[in-house]
Amino acid sequence: MAASTTKSLPTFSEVLSTVWNGYTSNQTVIWKIVAPYVAVSALQGLLIAIYPEPIVATMVGVAMIGITIWVSLVLMRLMYQITMTGKANEEAAKKDIIEVLWPYIGVSIVVDIMVMLGFVAFIVPGIILALMYFGASYAAVLDKKGVGDSMKYSLKITSGRKGNMFALLLSLGIVVGLIYMISIGITGFVLSLVGGLIGETWSHGLPLMGQSLIDGVLLPVTTGIGVMIYGHLKKLAK
Repeated sequence: MAASTTKSLPTFSEVLSTVWNGYTSNQTVIWKIVAPYVAVSALQGLLIAIYPEPIVATMVGVAMIGITIWVSLVLMRLMYQITMTGKANEEAAKKDIIEVLWPYIGVSIVVDIMVMLGFVAFIVPGIILALMYFGASYAAVLDKKGVGDSMKYSLKITSGRKGNMFALLLSLGIVVGLIYMISIGITGFVLSLVGGLIGETWSHGLPLMGQSLIDGVLLPVTTGIGVMIYGHLKKLAK
C-alpha cells in the first residue's frame, strides 16, 4: 500500500518499499504482462547474434517496438493500481488501451523533442523541462487526457515541486541504475562463459538473452516508481 501522506512527496524508502512490496505481492499478474516483452527481447538478442544482417535486426526491431509500447501502457496502469491501492486488476489495466495509444505516443514525441533540445542548449534547461513534463505521459495513459491537456496538467502538478522531484528521482535512479549495471555485469560474464562452451554464437547471444530477463525484472520497478510519484503529485495538486 502506498504511503498515506498527502502533504509531501513520498520518501526514498517509501517509494522503494511500496513498489517492491507491490511487485512481489502481484508477481503473477505482472509477469503475464512482462513475459511477452522478455520473450521477444531475448529472441531479438539471439537472432541478431545468429543472423547479424541488418534486415533481420530491422524486422525484429519493429516487432520489439510494438510489444514495448503495449507492455508500457498496460504495465503503467497495472503498477499505478498496485502502488496506489495495493491491488492489481488486469482487466481494468487493459481496458480501452487503444484509446490512449496515440495521445501517449504524441506526448512522448513532443516531450522528448523538447527535452532533447533543452539538453542540446544546456543541461539545466533539459532537466527542468523533463521535470516540468514528467507527468504528461502518465496523464495521457492513466487519466485519458489529450496531448495538450496532458502537458498542461503536468505543468500544474509539478509546479513548486521540481526540487524535491529532482532529488527523489535522482537518488532512485542511481540506486536502480547501480543494481541494473551490477546485475548485467555478473549475468553477462557468467552467460558469456557458458555460451563460449557451446559456441561463439551463443557466447554473444546468451548475455543478450540474460540482459532481456534483467530488463523484464526491473521494468515493473522503474515503472512503479514513476507512477507512484505521479499519483502523489496528483494528490498534492488537489
